[in-house]
Amino acid sequence: MTYWLWLTTSLTISVVAEYLARLHGLELPLTLATAFYFAVLGPWLRTAVPLMLATAWLDALGTSSLPQVSCVLLLLFPLANFWRRFGDVRSLPMLVFPGAVVGLLAAVFRLLSALVSGHSLLGTPFWQAACLLGGSTVLVPILAFVLEIPARRLAIRRLEKFNLDYSDEYYFHDGDTYD
Repeated sequence: MTYWLWLTTSLTISVVAEYLARLHGLELPLTLATAFYFAVLGPWLRTAVPLMLATAWLDALGTSSLPQVSCVLLLLFPLANFWRRFGDVRSLPMLVFPGAVVGLLAAVFRLLSALVSGHSLLGTPFWQAACLLGGSTVLVPILAFVLEIPARRLAIRRLEKFNLDYSDEYYFHDGDTYD
């Protein structure tokens, strides 16, 4: 129960913070960075529903012609699975690389959304895409570090204790039992 409360609280805070940043003209992929952290941390089938609800909520608030955050989330699950298996999940500086990929995906979908809407790619959409790319590159390691602090205090699964020798059932065998 603690894990799901932590996941829900983290996603709600990231959606609200990203929406408030958008109101001031700043595109920061806080929800996608948080979604990447939780997609790497837990089995994606269990975390998919809360992550999809959060991104759908953000897309509904953004009133975009293309549900860009939800589209990026669908591409985020294979990236998180790849990073969990082959990447270095314990090293926070190494999270810059998947952060750049997440930012690149978000930037491409932002530019696609501008094209679908009939806007020019120069000007505001280009600035927003640059903010998404740069912001995600920096935010994924920072949010991973910040989200590790309450995970450590709540004594639930976190990246610094991640072990590939154990299957997901080791961490989620009772629905909510961890290390």
